[in-house]
Amino acid sequence: MGSGTAATRFIGVGMRDSSTGPSCDWVGAGTWCVTFTRGITPDEVLTRYGAAPRHARVMPMREADRLGADSYRAGTTKSVLRVGAVGDWSFYYERWGVLGTMPGPLSALSHDTEMFTVTVGGDRMNTEHWHEGRCTEVFEPSRPDTRRLSPHPWWDAVQE
Repeated sequence: MGSGTAATRFIGVGMRDSSTGPSCDWVGAGTWCVTFTRGITPDEVLTRYGAAPRHARVMPMREADRLGADSYRAGTTKSVLRVGAVGDWSFYYERWGVLGTMPGPLSALSHDTEMFTVTVGGDRMNTEHWHEGRCTEVFEPSRPDTRRLSPHPWWDAVQE
């Protein structure tokens, strides 16, 4: 998948989405994480995340969700990733896993580039900016008291 394509795949469940048309169902899907990384391909996202792109496969969202739920109930939780690209930014959407909230994968994703991530779970939404392998900003958008010391350009952009 080259940069600029809007096609998506899942891994762990990896695949191209075969649904018909856009949906915002993922917003209310409980716990999830979405990350945007500049200047790398979706396959590179998978590789940096620790997944082998060759194991990615086309799968409808419903099937991917069922796979994640089944593995969770069986006690063998897998990260279910949806990957794609928009312009120069690659993204992944993770459900049924927590790897996208951990420093290791986030540091790897931002190596030699930058990335933004939004994680929703319970009653919280956390956002982070990583650059060159380190976290430069983290906060909850509805709580100004969670901002770190200036500068905080990601906070400013989210507030706008």
